[in-house]
Amino acid sequence: MPTINQVVDILQKSAVALEKTVDTLKAGEGTAEVLGIASVFMPSHDILQRCAARRLNLVIAHEAPFYHHLDQLNVWPGDGVLQAKQQLIHESGLAIFRWHDHIHRTHPDLIVDGLIRDLDWTQYLTSGKPKLDLPLETKPLVIPKMPLRDVVQHIKARLRLDFVRVVGDPEMTCVRVGVLPGYCGGGALAIPYFEAEHLDLIITGEGPEWETPEYVRDALSQGKAKALIVLGHGPSEESGMKYLVDWMRPLLPCLPIEFLAEARLFRLM
Repeated sequence: MPTINQVVDILQKSAVALEKTVDTLKAGEGTAEVLGIASVFMPSHDILQRCAARRLNLVIAHEAPFYHHLDQLNVWPGDGVLQAKQQLIHESGLAIFRWHDHIHRTHPDLIVDGLIRDLDWTQYLTSGKPKLDLPLETKPLVIPKMPLRDVVQHIKARLRLDFVRVVGDPEMTCVRVGVLPGYCGGGALAIPYFEAEHLDLIITGEGPEWETPEYVRDALSQGKAKALIVLGHGPSEESGMKYLVDWMRPLLPCLPIEFLAEARLFRLM
């Protein structure tokens, strides 16, 4: 069986190397043998319990396990929830490797590709070089003409979402669509993307509410047809971690590799 370090090396060699990254081993010993791999968006307490029960001792997670992007645990010393999670990881013998930055430097970007595949929109991807240098590999889509209302229903059905958040006229026609999963919905990325690619709609995970949503609101007040769909961080990136399993299986045929999904974080009340 390969070691944790050997599996991590396979992952990292598949992407453009970065000098600064949060992609490190967050728990476990790199020399330990891998019995099985779990690909997850968020290594929640529930997910880690399921990994331990299924003997998936290497958890490849897109997001951080301890509630801080840079893993600065001294932010909340002595917190009971944090300590209980650390105890679970230690007693279960789990290793957690975070693959956040480099997965966006694969070709294609596995997170973007996974979302577009789950939306069944791969055939609508445009060709050519992107007009903007974005921190993730994404190209506009040209979808069949449909009102924003129908786009929303399509997304909810394909991603099995009870709700999304929308800024825009439900009857406006959408054709040129940009996809910015994760925390890429802020104005610094989304606003120039609207303009450079002449987009009708951007679909994103999340971002500051006072930036892109307010930009779209002002555009509507000026008679410009623009729209924004906010999926939530997890729903926008979980598809990529699901398709990571298909990508990894040919590279590690000797290992069980599974995608584990968590229940939706937010609910409407």
